Amino acid sequence: MNEDKVAAYQVLYEVLTKTSQLLAPLTPFIAEDVYTNLTGKSVHLSAYPTYDDTLINAQLEKEMAAVLQVVELGRSIRNTASMKVKQPLASLSLISSNQEMDWSSYRNIVLDELNVKTFYEIGDEGEFATIKLKLDFKKSGAKFGKYANIANKWVQQLGQEEAKAFIDTGYGMMETDAGESVKVTLEDVLVEKVAKDGFSSATNGEFTVILDVALTEDLIQEGVARELIRAIQEYRKKLNLPINMYIDIVVNADDYLQHVIEKFKPMLKENLLMQNIVIQDKKVDGEEIVVGQYKATIQLITL
Repeated sequence: MNEDKVAAYQVLYEVLTKTSQLLAPLTPFIAEDVYTNLTGKSVHLSAYPTYDDTLINAQLEKEMAAVLQVVELGRSIRNTASMKVKQPLASLSLISSNQEMDWSSYRNIVLDELNVKTFYEIGDEGEFATIKLKLDFKKSGAKFGKYANIANKWVQQLGQEEAKAFIDTGYGMMETDAGESVKVTLEDVLVEKVAKDGFSSATNGEFTVILDVALTEDLIQEGVARELIRAIQEYRKKLNLPINMYIDIVVNADDYLQHVIEKFKPMLKENLLMQNIVIQDKKVDGEEIVVGQYKATIQLITL
């Protein structure tokens, strides 16, 4: 029971009691049941909640809305890359047009929500993406006429620094074979940013999130350990064990899972209310679980 858990329970208690009071006139029996279980008193004898504008923190709400946007972008990247949230990733890089936002207080929230190790704030995505330009023939083909293909070839052959300069200034001057200078504007082209190998990005205009989706063996093993935690927690629920009950675990697994269990034993203990975990080669009288592409048999011993 750490400070975060205490705070979470206090918030939940406040939300449930206040919501019960608000709902009491509409759903008197359900509200009474919830409120009585929480407080030991009748909701119908309590004072109806009143509005308290001193509890409103507009700046905090604005900042948390920004955090939510970044988390949603990160989740969309994970979905596109078929990366389960249980699989940890090395880093998240954020580009923000909101220069007033101080992310120091929110880094850990983003990292926890997206299961990422490191959070970076960067100025541009040049390190992680390649800019590709091509002429928008639908919009500007008629404008350039016979020079349309030449203009397309010209913007495509621009180097990365030249492409950045073109985007920053909003235009560039193209020389034709006849020595004529033709102005090409940013509105004439389509800009595509292609993530480099190992990275994937998403943007909503205000924020751009770049995830390092390359997996090292350590990250893969930690992902397997987290899947194992999920499977054991589901088995605990199946057995209707109290959430605060400590257990010992006996496991029969292959060599790879055995290695993962030994390596991440402290994490398993922290998340499973486990005192000991015993790995044995002989058959275990318990539940077969699936952990990614691996199978194991586990037995939970209550203490």
